[in-house]
Amino acid sequence: MSEFIQTEIHDKVLLLQITYEKTLNCLNNDILGEIAETLRAFNRNPQLRALVLTGAGRSFCTGADLKVFTELSQEDCVDYSVDYEEDIFRILSSSRKPTIAAVNGYALGGGMELALACDFRIGVEKCQFSAPEYNFGWVPGWGGVHRLATLVGPNKAKEILLLRKKIRGPEALEIGLLNELVDDPEQLIARALEMAASLAELNPLTVTYTKTILNDFYVPPYDSLAQGLTNSITSKSPYAKARVEEFFNRKK
Repeated sequence: MSEFIQTEIHDKVLLLQITYEKTLNCLNNDILGEIAETLRAFNRNPQLRALVLTGAGRSFCTGADLKVFTELSQEDCVDYSVDYEEDIFRILSSSRKPTIAAVNGYALGGGMELALACDFRIGVEKCQFSAPEYNFGWVPGWGGVHRLATLVGPNKAKEILLLRKKIRGPEALEIGLLNELVDDPEQLIARALEMAASLAELNPLTVTYTKTILNDFYVPPYDSLAQGLTNSITSKSPYAKARVEEFFNRKK
């Protein structure tokens, strides 16, 4: 069994959990690779009709592994952003099957982008959304700017991104970042599976048709390249390098 992710099948629903708790489920290359492989298999399996994505412990996902990301060259940074946007985030958002993020805790940076790529988001009161990459002078590289603005509107998206605002469960529900708030954290997965089971009973063609129409307003194909290029430029700037170095020195 992988130390990075675990999967369970509940009738027609796949439960995918990120389980690398010692890094608060940050997305290292192994985790990204395993998620991509799992999502491809999910999409191709006609017996599976819906997906629930969650994290273990107190974090849903804290985004890209900062150390790995800073070691990438500018060219590799573009590929890193574009490849995983296409292999994970776009698969989640454009899959013919419904996807649900069960946000159990921190959904930061790429973790927020992961939740945004799902069709539905269910969370608990203590869950938290934010984009800490702005503290380093970066920009989201996996479709997050476009998806967030589409979901909550440009003004609120600017607050979350440029003002580096942290959005917790109740406010996330209020602004539409969450579809539902679960009072008891112990019931989060059960509620997500219940919703997924209901979605799994729909006519697959109905789901495909509806998602295809609605997803026309999602991240356009060129956007992942644009954000990958932008992120590669901003993350390698002197400002960004200094902020990252400050962060690691503070941790030491």
